Amino acid sequence: MRMAERGHVVAVATPWQAGAAADEGQGKVELHRIRQLRTATTGLARKPKQQHQPPFPDPVSIWQLRRLINRFRPDIIHSYGWISFSVAVAMGCRRIPLLVTARDYGYFCATRTLVRKGMPCSGPAPVKCLACAGDYYGTPKGWAAAAGVALSRPLLERKMTGLHSISSYVHKVTSEHLRRRDLVEAVIPSFQDYGSEADTDATDVANWLERLPVGPFILYVGAFRRVKGLEILFAAYRRLDSPPPLVLLGTYERDSPLEFPAEATILTDAPHAVVMSAWEKAMFGVMPSLWPEPLGVTVAEAMSCGKPVIGTRLGGHADMLDETSAPREAGSCRREARRLFLRPRGPAADRRRLPSGHRRCLGVAKAEATDGLKILLITSMIPQEDGGGAIPVLLHAQLVALLEHNEVTLVSGFGDEAGEEEAAAALAASDSPETHFADRRQPASNAGRWRRRPRFQRQAWRRFDRVIVFTKRDAESIAELAPEATPKLRVSPFGLIMPPPADPACEVEGVLLFVGNFHHQPNVDAAAWLALEILPRIAATHGSARLRIVGTDPPPEISSLAGPNVEIVAGAPSLDPHLDAASVVLAPVRTGGGMRMKVLQALASGKATVTTPRGLEGFDVFEPPPLRVAEDAAGLAEAVSGLLDDRAERHALGREGRAFAQRHYSPPAWARRLEEIYGEAVEVRKAAATSGGA
Repeated sequence: MRMAERGHVVAVATPWQAGAAADEGQGKVELHRIRQLRTATTGLARKPKQQHQPPFPDPVSIWQLRRLINRFRPDIIHSYGWISFSVAVAMGCRRIPLLVTARDYGYFCATRTLVRKGMPCSGPAPVKCLACAGDYYGTPKGWAAAAGVALSRPLLERKMTGLHSISSYVHKVTSEHLRRRDLVEAVIPSFQDYGSEADTDATDVANWLERLPVGPFILYVGAFRRVKGLEILFAAYRRLDSPPPLVLLGTYERDSPLEFPAEATILTDAPHAVVMSAWEKAMFGVMPSLWPEPLGVTVAEAMSCGKPVIGTRLGGHADMLDETSAPREAGSCRREARRLFLRPRGPAADRRRLPSGHRRCLGVAKAEATDGLKILLITSMIPQEDGGGAIPVLLHAQLVALLEHNEVTLVSGFGDEAGEEEAAAALAASDSPETHFADRRQPASNAGRWRRRPRFQRQAWRRFDRVIVFTKRDAESIAELAPEATPKLRVSPFGLIMPPPADPACEVEGVLLFVGNFHHQPNVDAAAWLALEILPRIAATHGSARLRIVGTDPPPEISSLAGPNVEIVAGAPSLDPHLDAASVVLAPVRTGGGMRMKVLQALASGKATVTTPRGLEGFDVFEPPPLRVAEDAAGLAEAVSGLLDDRAERHALGREGRAFAQRHYSPPAWARRLEEIYGEAVEVRKAAATSGGA
């Protein structure tokens, strides 16, 4: 409308909506609703009210856009989102300037989030994008989306004349991945027009506001997603002494946290007028996003109401910090934000605001070990945020969790005997009562290697305050080797980064899944036992049962098991589609030691799992795990058959398993256990120092 008021003739093309006219006109503004193949063909649109374009050129949209371009003959085309792919094709050979607006990361990221495994992604790559999009949408739809974006991007690059981004960060990453270098470029933030809220029913707004706490409160606004940092917010809130109320305004999503604070006030799908009124009443806002927000409109809304905000400086948030922090240096803003969020509060304190120079400042809240421990963490692997393998990525997540409340110095990158001696020497040289050294030893299955140098192991363990092992059997093996270390042993099972829950809609009735690395001989034994002795017993009552064996480098004795009811999948790029398809996951291990990560992965994915007593190792530390357990082939077959007979029971078992994994094996749970063990070690050193001084 503003462009029309300035004398321009404007045509707007937008996705088709059920029940709305295909074409409308108002003065110098035309409105055209463009169909897609899924809405033009009966039966393809699952949700008729969906308005988004597919992540590739849509043939029906191309045809309608081409007709509009031929008739309207525009001087310039301004496009946003995935419909831009269809526009690029519809333009044909016409040399019309095309300005593309980047409001998210959809031109090169199929999920639009630029997030992979809960962390910011470094950019597109074929295998990575297929796996990530498959996790997000499900395999068929995700792979189609990833392929569509990858194949459409070069066409869009050729047709573009200009790039408009809503933040400096969006401009930076979009320019990196849309490699056209002769573009007209501009960074112009989005804006909000609040004039339309004048028509909002005041009575309706008042009814919403009655549900808010009476006094000032901490406010979060946004989707209830893990990548929004909600779990970090909940952990920080629990650490406050006499905290003010916490209010959450937003929507539940597919990756919402399993648990919310019981005392929090949660309002979903609130009108925008209610959101702005809540900002007026709030003490301050918290935006601890873990993903690079394209702009962070909610931060701008809080600032427009003169409210301080504590958040992460990721993505578009950095623009608001740079733009509004001139009155004070950034460090001052961070300290003030941290003081507001972490300082114990009393009745007289909860009405305080930031000084006027800080009211539009976005700060970064980071724990500075004021009440935590100083930890020297020595590990033979280098924690990596992405791309370093499952264990380095998990160690990185653990490290992030420990940094919430503690100060950590990391020494990593060695794994040989000389490195272990270096670690032991570092421990012996330290007598600070505030420092604890943890020794992460290899599981007991490598006990033969240990016994080749028992004297070194005993000498090292004597210098440690606590020794952490993954399973009870690991502890028993160490106690046998070095009885004097027994009082120092603590069992803290391994963990994992929680995967997305398996999609029940993708489950295939009768599919049984076994996962294993076949360089490990116990997995070879388990897979053969399963295929040759257990599966025939299951097939006797469930003729459609089919076993899928997924693993690395299957040897000939495993490959030879392939047949009508046994499928061998070697080198799968991702386990997720196989977990989605499985009705039951099996881990019939009879030999070996240590924790079975395949069991933990299945539990965390929400799949019903059947294993042996040996497969329970590492899962019997806290509470009985939600697993079906049997010792022989007949018992395992009976357990699987019972689950195949009862879909509701196996889905309930899967939900219990996922909750169990979240409680005990997620990085925050692992970090809490480490903090407790570290605290014990600190007390040991303090007691020793006190008795020595006496």
